[in-house]
Amino acid sequence: MKTLRLCLVSLGLALMGAHTAFAAQSMTVYDDVTRNEWRAWGWAKEIKYDNAAPVHGGTASISVKPAAWEAIFLHHDAFDGSAFRVIDFWIHGGNVGGQKLKLQANVNGQPSGTAFELEPLKANEWKHITISLADLGAANETQMTGFWIQNRTGDAAPVFYLDDIAFATKE
Repeated sequence: MKTLRLCLVSLGLALMGAHTAFAAQSMTVYDDVTRNEWRAWGWAKEIKYDNAAPVHGGTASISVKPAAWEAIFLHHDAFDGSAFRVIDFWIHGGNVGGQKLKLQANVNGQPSGTAFELEPLKANEWKHITISLADLGAANETQMTGFWIQNRTGDAAPVFYLDDIAFATKE
């Protein structure tokens, strides 16, 4: 009986550990609102965090209309990002498309060494983007403080939209 009880306790602990591991597979940044203590920062003058349309999921997306070199910056107090492998999000090119953007991680309050240039966006289309933290120079960082998506040109860009943003363990 003691052996059976010990096996059941061990099984229960293993299942709890599996549930905990599953729960830690992602950290939502934005899905209708910023989550998990993420804050809306940025230096684009036109950012709307409760945009009604278009949306990828839920009821709101983020609209960004950046002037030259402007960006949306999603900030978090320093956290251990080493459990995550990718940043995952949906992006929409608005009615015009053609935006030339780059994504850059922020580590310990400073830009990471590598900016990832996105392909120019297509008009009227949601695109799923998954970028490895290694490609951003931010793999295994224990002091992640956010990321930005920036207009990488010296000209104003048409509005674009973001939705369903998360850090995840998947590749």
